[in-house]
Amino acid sequence: MGGAGHRERQSAIPDPLAPGSLAQRLGTLGLPAAMLSWASLLALLSVLAAVQHSAHLRAAYRFFLPLPWLAALGATALAGAVVAAGSRRPGPLWPRLWALALACLASVIALAALVRPAWLPTAQLHALITATLAGALALAPRLARIHPDSDWTQRVAPASLLLTLALILPPALTGAPGPAAGPDRQARPNGTDAPTLDAAMAALDDTEAVVRAATDFDWSRFDLRLPKAEAVIAGLRALPRHPLVWPAGGWGKSAAPGREDAFTAGAQRLMGSVARGLDPARSGGPPRLSSLGLGAQNLAGPGRIVADYFEQFGRIFQALDPAPAGITTGPLPGAYAAAATDLSAFLRVIGDHWSDAWSVTMIGPPPGPGLTETITPRTLLGKTLFTDRGTGYRANEVARLWGLDLAAARRLQPGGRNDCGGQAFEQPGREYRIDCFAYAPVSGSGPGAKGRGAAVLAELRIVYSSRTGALSERSPPAEIWYAFAVPAGASPAERDRYQRATQDALRAALKDADLSVSGAASDQGFRIKGKGQAWKLTAPLIDHHLADRDWVVMRVLAD
Repeated sequence: MGGAGHRERQSAIPDPLAPGSLAQRLGTLGLPAAMLSWASLLALLSVLAAVQHSAHLRAAYRFFLPLPWLAALGATALAGAVVAAGSRRPGPLWPRLWALALACLASVIALAALVRPAWLPTAQLHALITATLAGALALAPRLARIHPDSDWTQRVAPASLLLTLALILPPALTGAPGPAAGPDRQARPNGTDAPTLDAAMAALDDTEAVVRAATDFDWSRFDLRLPKAEAVIAGLRALPRHPLVWPAGGWGKSAAPGREDAFTAGAQRLMGSVARGLDPARSGGPPRLSSLGLGAQNLAGPGRIVADYFEQFGRIFQALDPAPAGITTGPLPGAYAAAATDLSAFLRVIGDHWSDAWSVTMIGPPPGPGLTETITPRTLLGKTLFTDRGTGYRANEVARLWGLDLAAARRLQPGGRNDCGGQAFEQPGREYRIDCFAYAPVSGSGPGAKGRGAAVLAELRIVYSSRTGALSERSPPAEIWYAFAVPAGASPAERDRYQRATQDALRAALKDADLSVSGAASDQGFRIKGKGQAWKLTAPLIDHHLADRDWVVMRVLAD
């Protein structure tokens, strides 16, 4: 007897433990609505992580299609449609709540894309647009009616996730323009490019994001996180030569009400941020070799990072000067002058430091007078070695350095390092030594080039030792030791001249510290007197103690 009754299309109930493909097993972990919601959330988080995984993308990411606000509106509409469709079907509550949350998030992001709030950088806004669109696309199959006994009940969620990632990630990661795509992009202050206010705000956001990434990074021990530090520096180098688009006689019709004021406020804020990026008192930065306790070993990477950081911040700050664009009135010139004053003060502090003075020379043309000098033994000997309880000690102040007992020396060495860029070495009960290193810049073929950075120029040692018994915490130094690196490739005659020049430089620097230096025969050394004490300065000798180089060494001993 024939009949037209119901016939099952699938005779087995889906079982997550039953044999089958991985997609089928994953699809049976929940109802399609729930699994598609998980796929949507995973797509959103995966895309957001992918387009923000590096410092460059966090600073320069752009949505891969024009009019990104339309994509945000599309994501809003798609998620809203899922909310409407799901409200008419049975099922658990949380997938409906996720669809509603996604629709609300997409609508807020679409509004932000239209309004462009100053607190949300362009790179992060575009990343949110991309991720929200991915979440909405992965959720879209909920609009279709899937029959309960269809094979797609098991496969729709994994398939939707994989298809969404395949559609979104390749263009997002390869087609997004950013500063690195056009390092020669320039603002044309003469107006030949007729820049729009939108372009100016985008350039401002780009630069602010890069500067923020650099200033927020903890540079205190960046030698332990070199790959991350290199990524931050790469973001600075990726900025164009002229990172801001200045108005050429006003923005004209391109300026929406209040947007000009927003640009001006943002430019002022950026000027201050760049200056503060070189504030030595700022927590965690800027990068300084004095915080690392390095000698000649392992110096290449950290030295290159410090050189590039200072050079790039100097370049960015000089490019923020509104005067070349013909802007001589309004708040911008005054804001730039105030930031330049702050920057000059910061650089003077760094430039007065034994280990860090070299980095100031990487700035280029200074924003203020008197900030550039050639690092030589003569200029170096007047720099501050370290500070103890608010009092600075300079390299030529032999009388004051001799007054530092062993207890004070230990106090200067927390964790075996000190702020003179040095290290502490101890043979318990017999010897304690502070090593302070000073550096000179090494040029390379360009920013980030191998061989660029710093090389050790001088070393100062304060040595505590006892030949008769255990060291006391009140023990004074046994000697102060000055060493200067002979320039690489120097001929014997040049080495002899450098040897005499460093002795003359040390003798003059000691006199600058109000010490009496006597003696005519330089090959016999000199006598030093000051504050009721006397010392002997030995004649310079050539030594090979560090980094396979010739060093001119002179020692100050008790007389």
